Amino acid sequence: MPETGPLVHLSIPPADPCTRIETGVRQGDEVSVHYDPMIAKLVVWGADRQAALTKLRYSLRQYHIVGLHTNINFLLNLSGHPEFEAGNVHTDFIPQHHKELLPSRKAAAKESLCQAALGLILKEKAMSDAFTLQTQDQFSPFSSSSGRRLNLSYTRNMTLKDGKNNVAIAVTYNHDGSYSMQEGSVEIDIPVPKYLSSVGSEGTQGDPLAPMTGTIEKVFVKAGDRVKAGDSLMVMIAMKMEHTIKAPKDGTVKKVLCREGAQASRHTLLVEFEEEEPDKRNSE
Repeated sequence: MPETGPLVHLSIPPADPCTRIETGVRQGDEVSVHYDPMIAKLVVWGADRQAALTKLRYSLRQYHIVGLHTNINFLLNLSGHPEFEAGNVHTDFIPQHHKELLPSRKAAAKESLCQAALGLILKEKAMSDAFTLQTQDQFSPFSSSSGRRLNLSYTRNMTLKDGKNNVAIAVTYNHDGSYSMQEGSVEIDIPVPKYLSSVGSEGTQGDPLAPMTGTIEKVFVKAGDRVKAGDSLMVMIAMKMEHTIKAPKDGTVKKVLCREGAQASRHTLLVEFEEEEPDKRNSE
């Protein structure tokens, strides 16, 4: 699903006689809902298909984008698929190889999480070093980021978010300036209060939310309508793409919260369903 928002960081592969980079954005730009979701194009040349695909994968891995999700991992999976390499491409290629091209999300590698933690620590250290150069108080606690302790090593607990999971990392500041890291992870869910559920990712009792910011083009239902799971409720236009919002469950429409032509922000509640008695839901 295309996303809108700021490009916090953007670095691209260098162009060369065999690589053409076409980019419509720069670092710091805001990707808005009013334009095409394709923000860049990469074109490579090789003596044959295999050489070109090798060059393509090499260049894709040199893209580093922070702030928005992109389809780069999908393109890497696609360009590395044996059938794609062989040129056996057709209009049903993606549905046919969906599991390999769009695999379910796996937990981040421990090495990646440790690198992220180290990146945060080194960023703090750089800020502390800059403060040390500017301050007149060389003994200020704000000018030290070494975690130095007398007769023992300081261990700091950090928490990073990997998808929906919080990962705890214990970082030990060693006396030689190195860092040791240990990991553990835990996932805890708590019920969302009813008065807050409409701002969650699933809405009140599973009511449909806007998948992204866009304009409501058509509305197919009204209050009182009975719908089945999968029925089309409305159509949203965003980034020159048409998205059909479907009923996540059987139920009766209580209220349609967006009219045709209205702008809806991401995760805005679009349609509210009547609450059903537990015994009625179970009987159905």
